[in-house]
Amino acid sequence: QQVGLSPKSLAQVLRLQEALRHRRNGLTWADAAGAAGYYDQAHFTRSFKAMIGCTPGRFSALRADPQEYGPLDVLPDRVTTTAPDAPA
Repeated sequence: QQVGLSPKSLAQVLRLQEALRHRRNGLTWADAAGAAGYYDQAHFTRSFKAMIGCTPGRFSALRADPQEYGPLDVLPDRVTTTAPDAPA
């Protein structure tokens, strides 16, 4: 009630954020998905695409080019990028 999401939706957001943190720390998408608790790569990709709007590979490609994404990573203490040089 306080965050405006159902418990299941909140859990999905938190799980995705965990996968993004693992990816930023150097894991492959498959390993990051497993470490975050996704059942398999297909489960992760479906969830990722539903919440982010693109596949993990496309997300990485967009984030690799700062000209493409600009000032999107503005949430303090939240990982919203996988670019290696992005601020922590």
